[in-house]
Amino acid sequence: MKKTDISTEFWNKISLIYHLMLITLGALAIATAVVVRTYPTTHAVKLLIFYTLCLAVAAALVALGGTCHNKPKMVYPVLFFAAFIFIWLILGSKIPDSNGLRSVYVSRLKAHENVRFMRGGETDRGVDGIGLAKASFWQAMIIEGLRELNPHLFGRNLLDFWFADLSLDDLINRASGYTNIVDNPPSLVGYDSFNLDFGDMAVTTDASDIMIYTDKGQWVYADRSIGKVRVIQTMTGKSVPESFKGPVIIVRWWLLDTKSSNDTKNGKN
Repeated sequence: MKKTDISTEFWNKISLIYHLMLITLGALAIATAVVVRTYPTTHAVKLLIFYTLCLAVAAALVALGGTCHNKPKMVYPVLFFAAFIFIWLILGSKIPDSNGLRSVYVSRLKAHENVRFMRGGETDRGVDGIGLAKASFWQAMIIEGLRELNPHLFGRNLLDFWFADLSLDDLINRASGYTNIVDNPPSLVGYDSFNLDFGDMAVTTDASDIMIYTDKGQWVYADRSIGKVRVIQTMTGKSVPESFKGPVIIVRWWLLDTKSSNDTKNGKN
């Protein structure tokens, strides 16, 4: 068999695989859209989204390979673009401006006020405590990452953070180094907010609830008792939920720590 015949047969098989990928991708995309619209963004839903995106990337690479085969000159701009992305991700990464990221994070937290409480939720359709903290933070990472053109915020760190199935226990136990412990006060009522930075999170010691500090003594709280996200003032302690009155552990996302670095995330100080 001639080389040209082998090459033609090979690319015919690739074309068949590509069309099968497109059919599967279409089915997955429809399923993902229905699931995302119907159910809260649980870890299982994230897996479905992740696999759909992976298949989409694979299909795009196959299509790109076919284009380069039919138009060999396309190889050069593709290689240039790949080199640019590689340099940007590997060499262009920089530690983000924690103050800017914190400011965007607080604005995203407040934007969730009156969003309904939904166990396992991480979208504007509904959130629980950990979902509120995570959703607001990964949204802030995207916004600030685009503003700074910083791959440190919307590269691997964003994927790791969005995909991580974190619990409140994980926050106070510093699972995988996502948080740093700041303080351990006996109560938030009367607690001096001078010790806090915007975006710090207070997790009850039994890991049953979370409150997130914004500014001027205010906390954003996904209140399951009334079924929505609230902004609560705790300076006087009047009419605050019970979770504010017991012992808590104050934690901070590692990227918001003024000493943020890869060593910090790995648990090195």
